[in-house]
Amino acid sequence: MQPLASGVPGVDQIVGGGLLPGTCVLVEGVTGSGKTTLGIQVAAARARAGDRVAVVLFEELPGNVVRDAAAFGWDLKALEREDRLLLLCTSPDILWEQLTSGHGPLGSRLAEGDLGLVFVDSISHLHERTASDTEARPAVYSLMSGLKRAGVTSLLTKELPSSDPQIVPFEEYLADAVWRLSYETGEDQRRHRYFEVLKSRGTGHV
Repeated sequence: MQPLASGVPGVDQIVGGGLLPGTCVLVEGVTGSGKTTLGIQVAAARARAGDRVAVVLFEELPGNVVRDAAAFGWDLKALEREDRLLLLCTSPDILWEQLTSGHGPLGSRLAEGDLGLVFVDSISHLHERTASDTEARPAVYSLMSGLKRAGVTSLLTKELPSSDPQIVPFEEYLADAVWRLSYETGEDQRRHRYFEVLKSRGTGHV
């Protein structure tokens, strides 16, 4: 199966060519590690490549994302006008309702098989609906399964409380691939950023 190029320089070399179609990729890291930026870059690249893409935001306002993307040279408004990109600011409850009912801007497109990639930022907000990880796990599993049943490739971000490598969120067990972003301050007092593949089903990686 031919991977989908991520459009992020260097990443495809690390992950075996790109994202495997129909799989769920978890992008995790602490605040400021670049999760949202990476996801928007992949979404914009896939839209420019001809896919129809949905970007689902739980916290960021669409206007802010459009502004920040423009600073990198990614014109999300143009992709919206071309009907290549759907930009949604919603809640976990409304997202789940659209997934299960096939209604609404996202649900109808999923039901019609009209989307190639869905980027969700971030699934950490699903925890707000539950009292513990035990209760959150079925919610996250249902989201991932729903997107897979719709036949789309999904990219989901997850916030980590720290960069401790011993942290293993339960979402890592559910996703097909796990990309962890991190940074460290070097002796030169500059922040060095790292991209690590913790898991990759169905494809090799560096």
